[in-house]
Amino acid sequence: MLQRGRLTTPKPDGVGCGVSDHVFALAYLLGFYAPRIPNLAERRLYTFGAPSARPVFEPFIAGRIDEKLITAHWNDVLRFATSIRTGTVSASLLLKRLGAYPAQNGLALALREIGRIERTLFMLDWLELPGLRRQATVELNKGEARNALARAVCFHRLGRLRDRAVEAQQYRASGLALVTAAIALWNTVYLDRALDDLRCSREMIPEALLAHLAPIGW
Repeated sequence: MLQRGRLTTPKPDGVGCGVSDHVFALAYLLGFYAPRIPNLAERRLYTFGAPSARPVFEPFIAGRIDEKLITAHWNDVLRFATSIRTGTVSASLLLKRLGAYPAQNGLALALREIGRIERTLFMLDWLELPGLRRQATVELNKGEARNALARAVCFHRLGRLRDRAVEAQQYRASGLALVTAAIALWNTVYLDRALDDLRCSREMIPEALLAHLAPIGW
């Protein structure tokens, strides 16, 4: 959730590679994403209507949602999401382009408004639902475990990609991904066989514990 081990300069609300308004909007349109928001205490909510209509929450509200802006550019938003869903263009490329658009670009502004809605809803769920916080932590730990495995496997040249050509870098990165995927596959098969062996020996295995098994331990 936080960048561990170093102090960071607070960023404006909605800014950040993983939790920006555009990322939240795109995640909603594509139907996925469960992020951990850094500096949650510094984030603010957005509402429909005037913040003064909710006096209890008004100190935590940064502004109101521009519904007309979303409506005016809704077709552009759908085309944007469809391009990613169909694989016509990558999400990372489009997000980079959005960041380079002029401040008055209609599509970028509409996506920002959608992202603010989704981020507000997510923040409220995050504060209210302990299960959501636990799930996000579990997913984060899985990603960190995969990265730790990749660092252990990629020992050549101290795990650094020194190739200058982009194609060569992609070959090495793909090779690393293939090896780590093979290790995860073998661990999955091994764990399945181990569980079958325990069950055959009538060993009692609580089903609740199986959800915590992951094939990327090493």
